[in-house]
Amino acid sequence: MNNVTIMGRLGSEPVVRNTNGSTVARLSLGVTINSEKNSDKSTEWIDVYLRDSLALIAQQYYHTEDKIYIYGHLVTGSMKDRDGNVRYATQIVADESSKVKTARRNLNADESEE
Repeated sequence: MNNVTIMGRLGSEPVVRNTNGSTVARLSLGVTINSEKNSDKSTEWIDVYLRDSLALIAQQYYHTEDKIYIYGHLVTGSMKDRDGNVRYATQIVADESSKVKTARRNLNADESEE
């Protein structure tokens, strides 16, 4: 079974390209990692790829700092670098995605005094 579920915030606007008659969007998703040994938190940046209709939705509706839910699968590819060494990269290809609504508190001075 090759399933991945992540949720994080967009680090930048989606990068959308048309390739071989298909639309592809790349998202850079910041996912918070909690340390088991102490209370430290860190952010892991993960590249996520969306295709066709999901890419078009991302292009229109997803923006920097939006919280995004991704369900997809892992794909590993390889390429040769300038020195001829083979480099491997594992990416997430989304099968589903959605923007997650978050509560925002906009209290003005009058409301905060109550």
